[in-house]
Amino acid sequence: MLWVCMPFCSFGQLAPMPINYSMPLDSLAYAVLAAPYDSQRVQANAWLLERLEDTLSSPKSYSMDFKSLQSISKLRSDDNRFQIWTWQLPRKGGRFDHFGFVILPDEEKNRLVSLVDTVNSYELPHYQQLSPDNWYGAIYYSIETVKAKGRKYYVLLGYDQHDLVERRKLIDAISFAGKNDRMIRFGERFFDVTDFQGMKMERAPYRLFMRYGAERTAMLRWDKKEKQILMDHLVPDDASMKTMYRFYGPDFSYDALVFKKGKWNLVLGTEFKSDIEAPIRPPDKERGLPPIKK
Repeated sequence: MLWVCMPFCSFGQLAPMPINYSMPLDSLAYAVLAAPYDSQRVQANAWLLERLEDTLSSPKSYSMDFKSLQSISKLRSDDNRFQIWTWQLPRKGGRFDHFGFVILPDEEKNRLVSLVDTVNSYELPHYQQLSPDNWYGAIYYSIETVKAKGRKYYVLLGYDQHDLVERRKLIDAISFAGKNDRMIRFGERFFDVTDFQGMKMERAPYRLFMRYGAERTAMLRWDKKEKQILMDHLVPDDASMKTMYRFYGPDFSYDALVFKKGKWNLVLGTEFKSDIEAPIRPPDKERGLPPIKK
């Protein structure tokens, strides 16, 4: 499960939240989301980074599940090659910073690579391959392995709460190269897409984004049965609002990305069966994310 932080009005009356370096990891991680003051959240996050780096460097930690850390997304590749941990830090003004680690196991000491959220989120990096120290920050919630061009790639689905008016989900990829996987890259030009969710692609993108209003919800998930990426089709409330993504939301049709011959191909108007007999109605929470603890 994964907590997704709600707007700050949900905190109610501000009250002190005592935090300290030695408190349990799960309590410290929760304080990063829920402490009422920006300075407290920033301090809790600094301590969390230091504590996690020390904990996750230990080889025995790689086989632990850390179930109590429910506010951090923890993904493991199906070949056990690496783990990727991500979380968000709510900031003043309704914006969010993101943090994470790529963890590669080793008998003596696990290698930890910090993910540094430095990409300008208002200039979406569709056409850039990124690195851990120049990363588009997001909470990853799904990972799947594909092979293309004779190499192995790990497709990541992620969520970016972004700001007070817009939400984002993204389809990205992580790959490794060099001796002992020393080179880590985010993004790959294997999307055969010219128009995606209302945006014309100038050239082959390295990643794809879904953008929609903060009061809306949108599904982006891996379809295990069909082995494809399934998503809501997003449209503006009115044709005059095209590219004004804060007014975008699902029209209750679905699209899919299908992997063929080393490329992800977009299929519009795909059929989606949830196996649940229920009337169609607007969803009341984010779909495709791990459950929120109540």
